[in-house]
Amino acid sequence: MSRYSGSVTARGASRRIVHRLVTLALVALATAIPPNDGSAQPAPTLPIKELMETTITDASNAIWNAYDPPASEEQWATLAAAAQALIAATKTATVGGTGPMDNE
Repeated sequence: MSRYSGSVTARGASRRIVHRLVTLALVALATAIPPNDGSAQPAPTLPIKELMETTITDASNAIWNAYDPPASEEQWATLAAAAQALIAATKTATVGGTGPMDNE
């Protein structure tokens, strides 16, 4: 057994966890886009840039920075909250934004 096997195993487990969280967020993105059936869409409430700066960047950084497997329930809750924030932001982004370039 090599001297690196413990850290490699933990790092591999961490990568699998991050991969699963990212996959969950991407699946949520795909399922959040409603079919275009001609029904009325909700009106945008904020620019996409603001959504990126206030929600998406922080939530995605929390997930991508989770290189070590969470050791406590609090750490798991933080990652779960970040994933849920990405899902909610995705649903908001599908509506569109109010910024000057959001309709391009």
